[in-house]
Amino acid sequence: MLKRLSGVILALLLSVNALSQVKLGKATLVGRDVSGTVEFFGGVPFAEPPLGPLRFEPPVLRTQLPPGTRNASAYGKACVPSTVVIGEPPAFSEDCLFINVYRPTGIASTAKLPVLFWVYGGGFGVGSSNKYDGKDIVSRSVERGTPIIYVNFNYRLGPLGFPQGQEADDRQALNLGVLDHIAALEWVQANIHYFGGDSGKVTIFGQSAGGILAGILFLDPQLGKLARAGIFESGVSNSDTSYAAARNEPVWKMFVEKVPSCAAIASSGHTFPCLKNVTTEEMTAAAIESAFEWNSLPWAPVIDNGPGSVFPGLSIPAHRLSVWNGERVIRSTSVLQEVCLNHHKLYHQFGVRHGSEVPYVYGQPPSTDSTGEAISTIVVDYWISFTVSLNPNDKKGAKRPEWPQFTAKNPALLRLEARNTTVIKDDYRKEPLAFLIKNAFVLRR
Repeated sequence: MLKRLSGVILALLLSVNALSQVKLGKATLVGRDVSGTVEFFGGVPFAEPPLGPLRFEPPVLRTQLPPGTRNASAYGKACVPSTVVIGEPPAFSEDCLFINVYRPTGIASTAKLPVLFWVYGGGFGVGSSNKYDGKDIVSRSVERGTPIIYVNFNYRLGPLGFPQGQEADDRQALNLGVLDHIAALEWVQANIHYFGGDSGKVTIFGQSAGGILAGILFLDPQLGKLARAGIFESGVSNSDTSYAAARNEPVWKMFVEKVPSCAAIASSGHTFPCLKNVTTEEMTAAAIESAFEWNSLPWAPVIDNGPGSVFPGLSIPAHRLSVWNGERVIRSTSVLQEVCLNHHKLYHQFGVRHGSEVPYVYGQPPSTDSTGEAISTIVVDYWISFTVSLNPNDKKGAKRPEWPQFTAKNPALLRLEARNTTVIKDDYRKEPLAFLIKNAFVLRR
């Protein structure tokens, strides 16, 4: 009896394993079942490891894998951060350019499902794809009869992903993290059909720095062909980063001064050859140390106008940027440092914190929120509906208000509340905006 039972269990395991396989050209990816209705394939390289001579270089796209079987049951390592990681840190490496796919279980390669492509935030200094589990989004899409595929990836962070200063500009080494994003989308264009996806129906969504990266993509019509739509959460392409690389020369100099092997040449304008030879640990320590001395976003996309530029010259003039952003970054950074160092309690007067929507978008609201599941289901349904039809109002899934298109004649917003999700007029900021415009000359820095 035991032998017969073990044979049945083995047969079931083999059956599940067989379902969680994808032929990727001449390679076979072996993923895993994550919920009975969703399969996961992770840790798939979309570019060559940016190591050695490829450090500080644009990604080298890798759309094919060597023949044979590859274990794709886990995420790859996260990219090296440039700031302190709060909570349990994942395993880091400079060899981090991996992509991950969640899809409905057992779909055919001919299914041509829409694709929802996530770009994580983290101020361009921290973040990793393994923090964002897409299984509940995909599971919900199956449940409501509009199945989709979810994809996320890693991009380089800090000085490894966003070198600053004139030297980086001269070496065409700007916006490497943006180029990683583009390479991941190019991988999707080349390979998502193997998973049953439709490369012509890709929607990007990102939060904070991820929203900025997603927005940058649509500044270039050619790059915009990699995706047909975008959802920007708390970040757009002109957020805090609309300036030339040379403006951040002090950031690069300060960083290099913290690298013992290269400190003596920090002001030379020829730091890259030295930095290409230091250890990952030395570079990470320098980035973290210098981050505490810089009250803004030290590592971020900047305007590039040379060959292969991805963030063209659409800068907001400095005085307008001051009115646009005020002292938000400087003050919020100072407050964050004080909170972290002194462990003050946060009270309800602080309002909804930046990034609070992300667990709800992923169908994973905090267990402490008694109404969280209801609002999360509504949000996920809006996102899935938009991914499938470019309209959040497909009337499938949870009952929810129609989300009207925002126009000059009808400036309507959707206010998301668990028991009172409703459409409101976008006039609640009228007086503060009028004050800023009236006093723009005084407020400019």
